[in-house]
Amino acid sequence: MYWSVVFPGMTEGQAKWLLPRAEEGLPGLLGSIVDPNYFISLHVDRHSAETMKEALLLLESSDSSTESKGIARGLLEAVDDWLDAGGKYLEE
Repeated sequence: MYWSVVFPGMTEGQAKWLLPRAEEGLPGLLGSIVDPNYFISLHVDRHSAETMKEALLLLESSDSSTESKGIARGLLEAVDDWLDAGGKYLEE
């Protein structure tokens, strides 16, 4: 588990400017820039993660394509890892 920081409305140029400065100012910190044209960044709470797990398990047992089932297994592994690592409920 790790912390993340979100800057809503940041442009590509701002992200490319900020990342090296953050890495320079905090030795050992390595970040990445995520292009929203290709990736969705979600901040999912425990209730949502548990719901995603149920949906992914249903997909795995469906008539979906082999490719979809493989993607579902990868996502399920990431969700399970977070749940197993002690992801808390918002009320805690």
